[in-house]
Amino acid sequence: MAAAVAAAALLGATSATAIWDSGSAVDATSVLVRGTGTTDPTPQGTTSTDGSEPAAASAVGEARAIVPVRDAVPPPVAPEAQRAPTRVTLPDAQLPVTPVGVHSRGDQAGQMAVPDDPNVGGWYRFGASPLDRTGAVVIAAHVDAARYGPGPLARLDRIPKGSFLTLSVDGRDVRYRIERVEIVPKDKLDPAALFDAAGPARLHLVSCGGDFDPQRGEYVANVVATAVRVN
Repeated sequence: MAAAVAAAALLGATSATAIWDSGSAVDATSVLVRGTGTTDPTPQGTTSTDGSEPAAASAVGEARAIVPVRDAVPPPVAPEAQRAPTRVTLPDAQLPVTPVGVHSRGDQAGQMAVPDDPNVGGWYRFGASPLDRTGAVVIAAHVDAARYGPGPLARLDRIPKGSFLTLSVDGRDVRYRIERVEIVPKDKLDPAALFDAAGPARLHLVSCGGDFDPQRGEYVANVVATAVRVN
């Protein structure tokens, strides 16, 4: 089983196999467990100023009036502890969630770090939060591991379309409805779509899938579930 979700492509089949689809093609894809990829975190934010010019001096010689110019104050951002989901509730299981970033060194540099224990999911903390009204919340977990056995997402490829999931965050529950589930070869995953910060509020739940390659010690594909926010 892989140890990280990465933007690097993985070996696999030449096309995605849709378990089912509600209409449009999956816009999410690319987490993957070990070899699936994610983009490096990119700080967001801009600053602006009032932009007013100093008032001109009066034609009769009055003192020059100056309009002060100062930086605009950006809107407050909730601390990570308030933005971070703590649990995913599926129809038949629960998955504790912890914030994760990316590996900074070694052969996994730039890959999304996923908890080793498949019974714990990782929320990509540089992306959208369940509290945001736009963007994709990305949560990934290993399907199994020799030390721990299978995790709750081992059945992700069989979750029915229309099922409801709940993310617990900051003392409240945010609900999502599954729209589609796909099995996607790791070399076909699209990190930009998976970690998209724009568009409607949605959840991308990802794990490994497909055949297991004993030589590489990893699965050849990923299971990607796309769910839309409903509250």
